[in-house]
Amino acid sequence: MQLFKFKEISQNNLIIVFSFFLTTFYNFQYFEVLKNWIYVSHTPRIYFLLIFQLLLIINLIFITLIAHNRFIKFLLISILLISTISAYFIDTYKVIINEEMLFNAIETNWNEVSDLMSLEFSLYLFFLFLIPSIFIYKLQIKKSNYKKQLKTISFSLFLYISILSLMLFFASSFFSSFLRDQKHINYYANPINTFDAIIGIISDTNNKILPHKIIGLDAKKNNSDKRNIVIMIVGETARADRFALNDYPRNTNPKLLERELVNFSNVYSCATNTRLSVPCMFSHKDREDFDVKKFKYTDNVLDILDRVGVKILWRDNNSSSKNVADRVIFESFLSSDLNPVCDNECRDEGMVIGLEKFIRANKEDDVLIVLHSMGSHGPAYYQRVPDERKLFFPECKTNQLEKCTKQELTNSYDNTIVYTDFFIDKVIKFLETYKQKANVHMIYVSDHGESLGENSLYLHGLPYFIAPVEQKHVPLIYWTNNMNSYEVASKKSTKKHSHDNIFHSLLGLYGVETSLYKKDLDLFTN
Repeated sequence: MQLFKFKEISQNNLIIVFSFFLTTFYNFQYFEVLKNWIYVSHTPRIYFLLIFQLLLIINLIFITLIAHNRFIKFLLISILLISTISAYFIDTYKVIINEEMLFNAIETNWNEVSDLMSLEFSLYLFFLFLIPSIFIYKLQIKKSNYKKQLKTISFSLFLYISILSLMLFFASSFFSSFLRDQKHINYYANPINTFDAIIGIISDTNNKILPHKIIGLDAKKNNSDKRNIVIMIVGETARADRFALNDYPRNTNPKLLERELVNFSNVYSCATNTRLSVPCMFSHKDREDFDVKKFKYTDNVLDILDRVGVKILWRDNNSSSKNVADRVIFESFLSSDLNPVCDNECRDEGMVIGLEKFIRANKEDDVLIVLHSMGSHGPAYYQRVPDERKLFFPECKTNQLEKCTKQELTNSYDNTIVYTDFFIDKVIKFLETYKQKANVHMIYVSDHGESLGENSLYLHGLPYFIAPVEQKHVPLIYWTNNMNSYEVASKKSTKKHSHDNIFHSLLGLYGVETSLYKKDLDLFTN
């Protein structure tokens, strides 16, 4: 059979052809964003070709450095697989593949992965991975001795680096400005950014284990006339501007609009992804100083509250607690083993069932229960909501969001907010059964927002400094039977706040005194 029989090709020529193919066919979104920028900024079109050459040269240098000898086919096919997966997500959802995005992917559970699979993904794998891989596998590579090969590689690298240097020298003013000021474009470069993120993850993995740092040893809890029962809901991917409480024209909050509660309308997340935002909101560090690598080895507000006698339970219907609940009671509600409300997936409302047992078991103590919800997790928004809870139709019933109409996408996402409204109300109803004997508090705050096609962006996870407001502006809702806390919160509800407030507000609710507590960041107490 002669179908895949090709002439011999040298290793160097294979790398050149492969790099050109990779640069041309795996960077559609990069070149689309670049083209739009050149048009808007009135930059001469010749610079489009210069930037193409720049990316090609960088890919040539990168591949020449890592692809050697008998492993070249394996390495090139591996690069194809990584580049194909990256190209699919970049082209489809306009996301940036960086270290944080890869960490999110690693921590994603199978249900979330299945949301992202599609026919289009299969086509990407077939045309951009399978066919080129077969071609590479069947190629006959000319054999050469080690000394000659090393000489060829050295000359090639010298040539590529010389060309790169000349380009940067003769167009230095353009490239220095472009590389400095247009980072949002360069973040789409494939596969350079992906491999940079992989190297970063490997580097983080190899970092030595740090000793655990205990903080707040001076903390003490003041006794109150009634015990405090707090349920904090950590939302997922909820946008503040889609809540009717924030003047969204649709009634996405039919239950909460009927309640006396405090809606904080001007709150911003610590980050644009769950891996950073969730631990950040429980950390004593503010957004600017927060280091997720150190967080794992440092006490957070749950540890401080646990040490002063607050009984804590974390229930999770999401991927995990992101190390927040490593030292308190943790229960996963992702399966029917614990969650009694499951159909095609387990529902957030199931986390409320059975909470009375935990409260009863700690009947003399202050209690904090954290419910980490699946919320509005995309892109399969339509799967997040039981059919009987949906109000808006027709829905976007695919994970290929760009194929849906704007109205369909709006309907499917808004239905997740309606279900969140139902879930929050269910938690409040549960707490109302204890309001005669305890100070009861419900806090809802989302981890980050979501892009729904604005400026052709979808999902979330963009670097914070370039992320649109839709990915950062989050809802924060507070309900209580304590009139003092209600009045304090009401006075602060329209001011600008962030996840930085959560640590101090939780300490304040339990009357905890510590040098770490900042009164001006407490949303609920004087």
